[in-house]
Parts: sequence; structure tokens; C-alpha cells
Amino acid sequence: MNCEIDLAVVERDVPEFVSNLTKSAGTRIGLELQEFGLIINATNDKAVKAGMVFNMSLVSHNLQAETAAEKSRNFSFLLVDTIIVTNEGHEVVTQLSTKALRM
Repeated sequence: MNCEIDLAVVERDVPEFVSNLTKSAGTRIGLELQEFGLIINATNDKAVKAGMVFNMSLVSHNLQAETAAEKSRNFSFLLVDTIIVTNEGHEVVTQLSTKALRM
């Protein structure tokens, strides 16, 4: 359970973001919102099993935009999703949900 595959995608597709990425890509969700023993990073070698749920996050900070507006030049982004590990692979929670408000 490490970030090497994700990092390879970033290195290939947007190499200019590599130096701005955080060192982890999320955590397992359990009894606590974030189980710090299961942080997803390059040094974690814990096995992933069906039924586990992860808060996956890709964070890049201190990026520079080419814009005339000085206040808009520096920015960061955070992409987050919840992943459920299944026997067949995984489910992305946002694909299972809807934005429609039901009351």
C-alpha cells in the first residue's frame, strides 16, 4: 500500500507537480476518521484487504499560475475521494452517490 504507482502517473503526466506533492496520499478510515497507522505513503507496507475503506487525497501546494492578477498566482489543490476495497478490486464512493438532494 504505497504511493509509487500514483507518483509514477504524476511523474509521467504532470512532472512539474512532483516537487509540490505532499508525502502521503490519504489514510484508512476506521474507528477514527484517520487511522495514522495506515497512512498511505512510500514507507507503508501494510496489506490492503476487502472491506477496508480509505480516504484518498492528492495534495499539491505552492503552485504558480500564469496570470496577471498577483493574488491568483500562488495556489494549491486538494483532490479527495473515498475508496472501498472489495474482493473484486475497489469501489469509488462518489461513483455510487448522487448530488441530488432527497428529503
